[in-house]
Amino acid sequence: MANSDPNALKENIHSIRELHSFLEYYSYDVPLIVALNKRDLPNAVLVDELVRNLRIEGLYPIFETIAVRGVGVKRVFREAIRLAVLYRIFPDVCRREIRLLIQKTTQRLVGKVFYSSKQHTS
Repeated sequence: MANSDPNALKENIHSIRELHSFLEYYSYDVPLIVALNKRDLPNAVLVDELVRNLRIEGLYPIFETIAVRGVGVKRVFREAIRLAVLYRIFPDVCRREIRLLIQKTTQRLVGKVFYSSKQHTS
């Protein structure tokens, strides 16, 4: 979960680096999903900028969320559970699904400036 608040960028970068170090140290190979939260903030970091600064482009499926409103949260959990089950039972299928999900979520976010809260108020 990455916070879209510009003031949280350094903390986000530290957290993702710490996660990578932890997974590498313990040799964990698990499916990960990144949620870009607080997309409704008026000063939210641009999606492209956040992805670039976190160095996560093409590595994980990326979803936008507004947790306080529940926007996108259910989808993130659904995908996380689906991938966890697939990984446990059919690891090769899981890896293929992750690649497809990365492509889909990347295509959806390419060139997107920010999550428009106006899309969800009607």
